[in-house]
Amino acid sequence: MRGDWIASFDYHVFGPFLLLMLLGVMLYLPIELIAKRSFLAINYSMVLHRRFAICSLLILMSYHGTRLIYLYEQGLLIDSFIGSPLGRYLFTSLAG
Repeated sequence: MRGDWIASFDYHVFGPFLLLMLLGVMLYLPIELIAKRSFLAINYSMVLHRRFAICSLLILMSYHGTRLIYLYEQGLLIDSFIGSPLGRYLFTSLAG
């Protein structure tokens, strides 16, 4: 969200794509609600389908597992966790 797209991809590959999707939905839905009609023939049932959800979950878990293994092998896992928002929150709340 700070405009550093390279760092965003480095932090999480799917992050920028999710941000663009959310921005698109945030722009599209109010226009659709105000006009009281659908502009795109989007099949929402596909997104809500169980197979789609399971495949998405498996892809995301595979990505995170691969990333954790890579960070562990490079010796960066602890530093990466400490530098993450969760790590900073935990260490500042425990220290203070």
